[in-house]
Amino acid sequence: MTEYHLVILVHGLWGVPAHMEYLESQVLQLKQKCPETIATYKTNSHSKFVTYDGIDVNGKRVRDEIVQQKEELERGGNKVTKLSVIGYSLGGLISRYAIGILYKEGFFNEVIPVNYITFCTPHVGVPSPKKSKAIKLYDWLAPQFLATTGGQMFMRDSEVGSLDNGSKGKPLLVWMADPKSSFYKALASFHHLALYANAINDRRTAWYTASISRYDPFHSLHNHDPYKIQASYIKGYEPTVIDRTKPITYGDTSVKPEQKSDVKDKGGLATYLLRKWRWFKVFGSVVLLTPFWGLSFLINTIVQRYYHQRRVKTFFRDNTLTDMYHPNPSFAESLKDVVFDKQEQIVNSAYSAVETTTENERDEHLRQPETLSLTKDQEFIVENLNSLGWEKYPVIIRNTNSTHAAAIHRHQDPNFGEGKLVVKHFIDNVFCMD
Repeated sequence: MTEYHLVILVHGLWGVPAHMEYLESQVLQLKQKCPETIATYKTNSHSKFVTYDGIDVNGKRVRDEIVQQKEELERGGNKVTKLSVIGYSLGGLISRYAIGILYKEGFFNEVIPVNYITFCTPHVGVPSPKKSKAIKLYDWLAPQFLATTGGQMFMRDSEVGSLDNGSKGKPLLVWMADPKSSFYKALASFHHLALYANAINDRRTAWYTASISRYDPFHSLHNHDPYKIQASYIKGYEPTVIDRTKPITYGDTSVKPEQKSDVKDKGGLATYLLRKWRWFKVFGSVVLLTPFWGLSFLINTIVQRYYHQRRVKTFFRDNTLTDMYHPNPSFAESLKDVVFDKQEQIVNSAYSAVETTTENERDEHLRQPETLSLTKDQEFIVENLNSLGWEKYPVIIRNTNSTHAAAIHRHQDPNFGEGKLVVKHFIDNVFCMD
């Protein structure tokens, strides 16, 4: 009889299983060290536009894949004895939902939950703690492009449960962080919880949400320059994986040390010109590109809306899972229209342009860790999830601004090499056999 340690890898928004290939290849290098046979599986039921269907809907799909993989491995008298889950980006939230279902069903009465790891996952949602009018507009606009999932990530959904006697709906992410829920209990059952979060330049999942923190020593909502951060690094993984046990300070250098000059004196003009240039790019995207893809956008919106509604209606008809929230919740079934990621790219550009307006102006007093203005729901999530005792690893990616993709070496790119060092640290120090 063969005993298996099943390792599940869950990709993120708009993702495909191939995004997890490098992580999977490195996990498989552990076969010689593992007392069981390592079996890896990259989930594929929630790829591309299907990620729009919701964290809950896709969580149920991933649950089904895990159960199916277990059944296939156990054919012929074999046994799956251990489970580890690796979630990337939105995949971390989807997998948290999936293991909540498994916990409720008694899956972990037979299988030992060993590792639960996330990379760049928005555990605290993605509403920005910044309160400018432009950011508020972004937080309202962006969810409209991501259908049901967008509402859940931006915490604009309202799932009705009975933790407070059913008197008020709460965002799904709040229910998932409640100690009375199966989702929370499932997380608590894993022997090892760890997360990796980009210190800066991750616009999809900023430091505060990926690290489950109300404090931001990197000032990531204002700072995009890795050379402004002074930190110690874990030996053998420098200068990428930061040692959180040692002081982290935010400096006043906006250029590389070897390039120091009087550029700082021109910061005001440089900021002004950069801001104008970014807004020019936003304007150009709208004026020049919209006519080109407008027709395809309209057609695809209709097609994706049809498939989205059909998929999710089928899910709610066949898999209501009304007992997932303790003691007895029901799901909100309202759906949002699906719109295109190209529009979101324009919104992201606008968000970047807004961020630039005050960066240099704030440098003089952003020296201590910044305490962020989170909502009450976000504070609830942070407090409860942090009580579970996560290992947390900040990482700094310098060679590209695409830090979200680079952190796990999501695909072959000459600028993503630092992600290999992040994954090496995970394999060498974080992934456990028991």
